[in-house]
Amino acid sequence: MSGFDLVQQLNLSDLKYKPPVIILSSDLNYKIIGEYKEQGIVFAFKKPDNLTAFKFALDTSLMQSITI
Repeated sequence: MSGFDLVQQLNLSDLKYKPPVIILSSDLNYKIIGEYKEQGIVFAFKKPDNLTAFKFALDTSLMQSITI
């Protein structure tokens, strides 16, 4: 199962809480990032990534999951 397949399955599931997902891949382009955004993914990074931006994504995602 690919990461995109996982995101689709999470969106189709009956889970009360859907965990935040951050995509980190070496195979990203604007089309793929757009498809992830359509699935509700806020953060998608191409490897290697800026560590500061990745840390911001982790912090933001964790804070959102705590406040739910």
